[in-house]
Amino acid sequence: MKDIFLKIVSPLNPGPEHTYQSILKSTVHLFTMWLINEINPAAPKWIRQGIGGYEAKQMTQDFIKGSTEDAIRNLAIPSFDELNNDTWDFETMKGFQFSYMFVEFVVEQYGMGTLNKVIRHPHDFNGIFQCSELELHKKMVEYISG
Repeated sequence: MKDIFLKIVSPLNPGPEHTYQSILKSTVHLFTMWLINEINPAAPKWIRQGIGGYEAKQMTQDFIKGSTEDAIRNLAIPSFDELNNDTWDFETMKGFQFSYMFVEFVVEQYGMGTLNKVIRHPHDFNGIFQCSELELHKKMVEYISG
């Protein structure tokens, strides 16, 4: 019989790849995603990941800016549909960063109450933002490109 070992990290024993703070931030991120899933299991990935990262403050502004500047300069900013991708492409397209920036845009331009509405009705762009999905994406691109 083969022995199976399970290694886990905790804030008090973060191992070589993590720190106390990174474990806590990851926990906040995952807990936030779980809460969103409880509110609306159909919430798109960009909402779950974006709010999780935003609330956990997992990425610094310098990291986000540095890792997305080429895509922003080339206007290769993923659409909402592209950010609902459950493959490794999500990371390749900087999905974590763009999801974070989209959430930040909603909070700063429309407020937390609007973000709450987006969690519950993620495809009701006209009802929530008084514009189409494409128009909202364009506003976000302008904000991000700022």
